[in-house]
Amino acid sequence: MAGTVSNLGGHALRIGGYIDHAHLLLRIPAKIAVADFIRQLKASTSKHINDERGNRLPFHWQDGYGAFSVSRSKVEAVIDYIDNQMEHHSKRSFQEEY
Repeated sequence: MAGTVSNLGGHALRIGGYIDHAHLLLRIPAKIAVADFIRQLKASTSKHINDERGNRLPFHWQDGYGAFSVSRSKVEAVIDYIDNQMEHHSKRSFQEEY
């Protein structure tokens, strides 16, 4: 995913997640709409995953996503949140949090 982000002109600060979802802290170029960037990121990564897997269990992303801006002062807190997903979801499921 970091390579795809870079190919799209962005910069991945952190990528992580849990069993059923992903968290990405990215810098997206101002010249690209967030929706276009995410659409291209999802298309490229799902194609790569499916090419690697072959015909078994096709991968696809959910239809939606959430995107939030983060102030520079909160970048480290977001990185910590992404890095600690296993611990975080041992206390609260994604469904409960959502």
